[in-house]
Amino acid sequence: IKQVSASKVLQETCNYIRNLHREVDGLSERLSQLLESTDSDSAQAAIIRSLLM
Repeated sequence: IKQVSASKVLQETCNYIRNLHREVDGLSERLSQLLESTDSDSAQAAIIRSLLM
């Protein structure tokens, strides 16, 4: 069994969290673009709003 140091686990965890933050930022930007290009009363806008709540 390979032993991994606590600092290595912490570093990998921080890297993973940073990657998740980048993905969330990208998705947030994409959702903003979708909402800007969608009629606010449309079914698509309603679906997007329901997913965000």
